[in-house]
Amino acid sequence: MSNPIVPNIIVLPQSGVPDVYIQTTWNAVRAMLDLVPNQRRYNMAVARNAQAVADAWVQMSSKRIVRDRDTQYRQIEASILSQKLYQLALSNPPTHGILLLDESIYADDLNYALGYSSNAYTVVADGGISPFQLTFDQFRHVLWHELGHRFGATELKNRPASDLIIHDKFGAHCKTPGCIMNIVNSVGDVRKNLGATFCPGCIRAIKRELSK
Repeated sequence: MSNPIVPNIIVLPQSGVPDVYIQTTWNAVRAMLDLVPNQRRYNMAVARNAQAVADAWVQMSSKRIVRDRDTQYRQIEASILSQKLYQLALSNPPTHGILLLDESIYADDLNYALGYSSNAYTVVADGGISPFQLTFDQFRHVLWHELGHRFGATELKNRPASDLIIHDKFGAHCKTPGCIMNIVNSVGDVRKNLGATFCPGCIRAIKRELSK
C-alpha cells in the first residue's frame, strides 16, 4: 500500500513583515503540531522565494484607497489571495499556505478583516498603517486564533455544536469565556482578550484533528 501524501505547511510573508512575526508564525505552527507528538498529518516546509510570491499575489489583487479623517491607506481585497492560496492546497504535494500581510484587508461585505482561515489557507494581516494596525502581541493573538480555526478547534466534526457560537458572517467560534477562539470583530476585541489561551475543549478538538 502506498504511503499517504502529507501536506506541507509554508509561510509566505509580504515585504515589510518583520522577521520576528515570521519566526513567531513558525513557532506557533510548531507548537500546534506538537500537541500531538509524532503527528503525521503535516510537514513544515520552507518555500522558495516566499516573499516574492507573496508580493506578486498582492500586486495582482484588487485594491482600494481608504480615507479616514487625516489618514489614507491601502486595503487589499482578499479574493485573489484566496484563489491563489486555494491553488496551493490542490498542488502536489498539497500545501497549506500561511500568508502574512503588512496591509489592511477587506473581503465580501466586511469593511476590514484581521485574518481568516480555511482548510486550504490562512491569512493574517497586521493592518499596515491603517487604523486597524496591530501591535506585535495583538498580531500573535490573531495568528493563534486563525491557526486554531485551521487546526480544527471550532469544527463541528471535532466537538459538540453546543460548545460553539455559529454566526452567518463570522463562522463558528468557541463560547467558553476567555478562550482565544471567542469571536473577534475588532481590534478592540483583540485588545480585550490579550493573554487568552485555548480552552480544554479547543485543545481536545485540535488534538482530534491532528490525530486523524
